[in-house]
Amino acid sequence: MRKLSFSKKNKLDQLNKDVIYKDLFSNYPDALFLIDFTGEFIDLNSGLENLTGSSKEELLYTHFSKCIYRDDLPLVKRAFTSALKGKVNEKQFRIVHKNGDIKFVIVTVVPAIINGEILGVYGVARDITEKKQLESELKKSEVRFDTLIKQSTDVIVVLDQHGMIRYVSPAVEQVTGFFPKSLIGTSCFDSIYEKDVPIAESFFASSLANPATSFKDEIRVLKADGTTIYCEVSIVNLLHDDSINGFVVNYRDISVRKKQEEKIKQLAYYDYLTGLPNRFLLEKRLEEELNEDRPAAILFIDLDRFKVINDSMGHQVGDLLLMEVSHRLQACLLEQDFLFRLGGDEFVIVLTNLDRNRAAAKANHIIQAMSAPFSIRNYDVFTSPSIGISMLPEDGDTFEKIMKNADFAMYQAKNNGRNTVHFYSPPDVSDTINPLDLEIHLHSAIERNELVLHYQPKIDLEKEDIIGVEALIRWNHPKWGVVSPGTFIPIAEESGLIIKIGEWALREACIQNKIWQEQGITGVMSVNLSPRQFQKVDLVETVERILLETGLQPSLLELEITESMTVNIEQTITTLQRLKKLGVIISIDDFGTGFSSLNYLKQFPVDTLKIDQSFVRELQTDTSDATIVKTIIAMAHNLKLNVVAEGIETKEQFAFLQQHLCNEGQGFFFSQPVPASEMQERRLEIKKLLKTQRELLN
Repeated sequence: MRKLSFSKKNKLDQLNKDVIYKDLFSNYPDALFLIDFTGEFIDLNSGLENLTGSSKEELLYTHFSKCIYRDDLPLVKRAFTSALKGKVNEKQFRIVHKNGDIKFVIVTVVPAIINGEILGVYGVARDITEKKQLESELKKSEVRFDTLIKQSTDVIVVLDQHGMIRYVSPAVEQVTGFFPKSLIGTSCFDSIYEKDVPIAESFFASSLANPATSFKDEIRVLKADGTTIYCEVSIVNLLHDDSINGFVVNYRDISVRKKQEEKIKQLAYYDYLTGLPNRFLLEKRLEEELNEDRPAAILFIDLDRFKVINDSMGHQVGDLLLMEVSHRLQACLLEQDFLFRLGGDEFVIVLTNLDRNRAAAKANHIIQAMSAPFSIRNYDVFTSPSIGISMLPEDGDTFEKIMKNADFAMYQAKNNGRNTVHFYSPPDVSDTINPLDLEIHLHSAIERNELVLHYQPKIDLEKEDIIGVEALIRWNHPKWGVVSPGTFIPIAEESGLIIKIGEWALREACIQNKIWQEQGITGVMSVNLSPRQFQKVDLVETVERILLETGLQPSLLELEITESMTVNIEQTITTLQRLKKLGVIISIDDFGTGFSSLNYLKQFPVDTLKIDQSFVRELQTDTSDATIVKTIIAMAHNLKLNVVAEGIETKEQFAFLQQHLCNEGQGFFFSQPVPASEMQERRLEIKKLLKTQRELLN
């Protein structure tokens, strides 16, 4: 290859450089310019035209300060002066676009040296407006984030891969009482309540195994004072994120919410009055028993005469009684037994892992425990339980069937005289009557002559002679047969039909006693008054009218009221005094099962106390009942009152009552209630029975 001469090569190099520099100057994307020592532009490229919005002609031979933002001009002049002294400078400042926009630029200026003399300044300018805007937004975002972190009530924690705390937000002091610096470098598990540490460890492990997935749970966190708070905790694994390189944990105090949830749970699952589990938890308990497939007993308990107590004494007393009953029931149970309140005066007990004999023993123990009075607001309030029992698995394989059968057994117990226990047995026809149908038919029972009275003889225990009878109502339905009073009387009370039925019974009893009197059989006719009758304004007028209509002497009529009907003392005294003026006998029925206030009892113009059959039934086997009976007899005699014992069924009970000077008695030992047509025959049988008893004793 032939070599070029030195002069030719020099010219070629100069030509190439001129072409290259000229092309570079024109096409360089950033702004290039040359400023002389006075500060005027003497050359520039299209990049500066684009940056400033002014043409080359407009910019040439004008001072650079024309393009500079006013506040930044001192900075730019210093950089220009420094460059004229031979120094390279890089500065960021603002320029003003021709349209008035402000732009950020980064400018590098170097001295323009020709033949060793500085004649001006070369400069390169780049538009960094977007970058500055991004930086500004980022800074604002960081400020906002920092403000949010500082103001947030949530605690934010950053953990390393071992669970050590690298960062904790200021909110931790407000939430837990710990200073943030005191927690840095400690294990996060040191801040967890001991029993929740396994939950937290599992929580952390799940996050470790699942990067970028958020997990949430509720964990109890320790406070600086040693107490704990419930916290809602979330965690996300950001170990892969270089800007975080850790686990981000967020937790907030939810103690108030937990308390509210507990209150809601208490209301949803527990009885508000007694605090006992309710029907919802009973259903869950029974489902567990069914799944376990083991023997269990369900005791359905209903309090006898609770409605009368509640209506007469007021709902506050009723509520206090329910609370006391729940305590007494609970005291009868073992740790593995469960007590529930369904509502009203209904309780359910679930006895696990036992047979019928043990269930019966437990039920009788409950009846015994409930026999003592409840002391409420200076009253001795008496109530008794009627208990129905259904057994698992034989009496049902679903919650609904088990409860239905236990409920039915309870009603069978009530029909058997209350204060007793009854195991479930299939219903007879009358037990399956729909209550609404029963009420509809009851409306017309009097007109259709379906109601009848049966009479149970009353015996003078000293003279051993019949001195009267008690009238007891029966319903003979053409389709259902004999309907138990325990079935229809509560419905009559609730519907108000008892007023009409009670007046009919009183009139029929007086008519029958007048007939016997005319036949030469003189005795006292006892008739029960219902609570609604006793509260009726015209009760005295009704009794007086019936006595006049039937012609019966008032002294041959005894009106029986229950103890719980005497709660309204003033009304009771007034009504009883007016009845006494008519000349009728007044008796307090079921004495000892309602509530007793001896202070008021002595003010009542009554003649007789009737001892409830629940006390007589266990005279020979229960010393408490025997003591109660003897006490009532002695108290009545001290108050110069007659005493009648109900429910005498054995000769031993008869002998006990005679021995302790009880005045009168009645019960199946002498006779069950019979129609009027059978009374003459029954009188003869009773006289024969009493004669036989005298002969045996002699």
